[in-house]
Amino acid sequence: MLSYVLRRIIVMIPLVLGISIISFSIIHLAPGSPASVLLGPKALDPEAVARVNANLGLDKPIYVQYFKWLSRILQGDLGISVGLILGMQVNELVAARILPTLELTISALILSIVVAIPVGVLSAVRQYSLFDHLATVGAFAGISLPNFWLALMLILLFSVKLGWLPSSGIIDPRITAPTIFDYLRHLIIPAFVLGTAGMAGIARFVRASMLEVLRQDYITAARARGLSERTVIYKHALKNALLPLVTILGMSLPGLLSGAVLVETVCGWPGMGRLAVSAVFGRDYPVMMALVLLFGILVVIGNLIADVAYAYVDPRIRYD
Repeated sequence: MLSYVLRRIIVMIPLVLGISIISFSIIHLAPGSPASVLLGPKALDPEAVARVNANLGLDKPIYVQYFKWLSRILQGDLGISVGLILGMQVNELVAARILPTLELTISALILSIVVAIPVGVLSAVRQYSLFDHLATVGAFAGISLPNFWLALMLILLFSVKLGWLPSSGIIDPRITAPTIFDYLRHLIIPAFVLGTAGMAGIARFVRASMLEVLRQDYITAARARGLSERTVIYKHALKNALLPLVTILGMSLPGLLSGAVLVETVCGWPGMGRLAVSAVFGRDYPVMMALVLLFGILVVIGNLIADVAYAYVDPRIRYD
């Protein structure tokens, strides 16, 4: 296992490097530049644009810019913002947004698991029942509904119409000493919206996995020994049906991080997704590259953790 983890970590290095090269090229080939944002109406003056590009090092060939950026990254320096907060260290901008995004994505993942597993199990046990049909319709709706639309509808209902939940932010700025309850109230809508697609997918996966396990011979033998249906379902069937779920959770991380971009923007959640949108509109290359690199590293690490965890929960898996 240790040698497998070390090999995967070594493979991660060229993978992350490849992600950075592709992302750096695409971002710099996109129309617009930081100069157009910084200069405003003066961006029509070619000389002014040239001076700004020279000061930012954007007049150099793209490969020269990349290697300069990479050398700073290897020293732990993400660069300086050139669009959002001119002159501010990107390290500080990103560091202030990591924790809110992790809190949101982890909350969405936990909510997905807590809701989806019981729904999937009951759908399999009561196959073709009214509950199963309703769960199927709900799962397809959860997968199909766009995150931004669902967030807007929930804000309209629970914030504007009913006034039960706040419409945006992470805490109420009017409260001098916010409590955990106030924080949780702000977290409910974005966490639910972000976890909806994962909730639906996991529920359908658990249902299919449970139906396959319930047809196995050892389940028939357990019932023949006179064990209660509850014991057969939750002690024998569910344990084996959930083993592949570890891999599914690892694969859901990219969807959570990408979904966080829209959800944080609509719900006003001060995380990395909202920062990414601001960086795109502000043509802030250093911030965009830092976020892309960080998202890529988180996805790769999440997949590695899923692979390792799967080997521990299923003794039949061995990485040689």
